[in-house]
Amino acid sequence: MTENPRTADRRAEAKRQAQISRGMRADRFEHAERAEAERRAQIDETAEPPAAAGPPQLTRGMWQGMVFGGLVGALIGALVALPFAVIPFMDPVGARLLLLAIAGALAGAAAGAVFWGGHLPEVEHEIDDEHTGDE
Repeated sequence: MTENPRTADRRAEAKRQAQISRGMRADRFEHAERAEAERRAQIDETAEPPAAAGPPQLTRGMWQGMVFGGLVGALIGALVALPFAVIPFMDPVGARLLLLAIAGALAGAAAGAVFWGGHLPEVEHEIDDEHTGDE
């Protein structure tokens, strides 16, 4: 028995649509699998926190530089700030001297600790060109 050409065309079209549909489902499934794998990788990546800030991440030279720089910077900062006590912004002169000495010491200590904490390891060759990107 011969099949009507119109029916054959419909059957072929239905078969082609089914194949396309299966292909689209497979593509969506692969995409979902890739997205899930990426999501899991991101979760695994963030599951372990980065090393905490603090003593374990600082070398001996960094610590020594920070302490030395902080002490020297505090002294220099206090001496640099003291002349500003001649500006009459507070009534007792002693309070002005104390306030400016403390403010100068804090600023100097911070600057000295940052500078010497980074500079001393270079001077002591704790940091080599491989880590700094210099050639």
